[in-house]
Amino acid sequence: MRAIRFTGLAVFMLFVLNLTTLAFANSQPAVLSEPAERVEQPDQAYLLSITKAGTRLVAVGEAGRIILSDDNGTSWQQADVVPVSVLLTDVAFANERIGWAVGHLGVVLRTEDGGRTWHKQLDGVKVAELMLDHATRAGGGNSDAQAIAVDQATRLVEDGPDKPFLALQVSSSEQALVIGAYGLALRTNDGGQHWSPATEVADNPGGLHYYAAAQVGSAQILVGEQGLLLRSEEGGAYERVAQPYPGTLFGCIGEAGRPVLAFGLRGNVVKSLDGGSTWTQLESPLKASVQAATLLLDGTIVLAAENGQLAAWSTATGFSSIGQAGQPVSALIQTLPNTLILVGPHGVESVRFGA
Repeated sequence: MRAIRFTGLAVFMLFVLNLTTLAFANSQPAVLSEPAERVEQPDQAYLLSITKAGTRLVAVGEAGRIILSDDNGTSWQQADVVPVSVLLTDVAFANERIGWAVGHLGVVLRTEDGGRTWHKQLDGVKVAELMLDHATRAGGGNSDAQAIAVDQATRLVEDGPDKPFLALQVSSSEQALVIGAYGLALRTNDGGQHWSPATEVADNPGGLHYYAAAQVGSAQILVGEQGLLLRSEEGGAYERVAQPYPGTLFGCIGEAGRPVLAFGLRGNVVKSLDGGSTWTQLESPLKASVQAATLLLDGTIVLAAENGQLAAWSTATGFSSIGQAGQPVSALIQTLPNTLILVGPHGVESVRFGA
């Protein structure tokens, strides 16, 4: 791994990545075909992501755990069918029924019934084969570039299914982008029947890890290690954008016509007022790495740090403290007007804020 300092949840994810690299190179791991085990208290699992499918909450995490709540997080049930037992890192939905989840060993899952049942569309074996096929077919008039691409894809095949997807961005029931370690990026435009390398994600020659993707109006923003920030306008090629923080960025959040924040190690937060084209540093009160954020109904952005610190930010008021979680926060979402549902190493947690 690169000489980058990671803390908290990022350390856990990369530790698991290293273990799988050592254990599963040149083999087909059993966890790619073993269904997720059913447990009595699934809401106490190590969870890494949470989202909404209509009014339903869906969270994912360790050992293929996918849990659902139809009462704003009061009670939880496991999904009926999850065909893998790998660590799942992110989940997102196009609507109340159709969504995807991604995870370690190159896993991509899709659901068409609101998260009750899932089927596997990709794993690391298929990803490596796909990348090699694409590199072999793509000439592009540059034999040197093709030779490099073929060599890299061949190494993927030889390594085995050890490369994780760490995030995804869902544009519609047919379109999704999955991104992850070592610059891996794949896209589908037909609901996942076919996947292809996202060749437009080109300005990452060092193969830096991608940690998050965000759609802000017509722009799509990707962030990752060593200050990596790429921006694409209306489906065009991604271009690297300068921003003032050189360390790892774990996420990005915002919406059209409003400020966009990107956040990362040691409480660092950067802001854009023009849809991600230019960025400035904010004076953040957060004392630990920021690995999660959510957008409230009123446009306020809530940031959560690995020490459990919660802070709200808006253009009008700047930063303000809104509470303390009882665990490192990997993801959070607003449910009721004054309630946040958080997930992390100890599972689901509910935090009230405001009046």
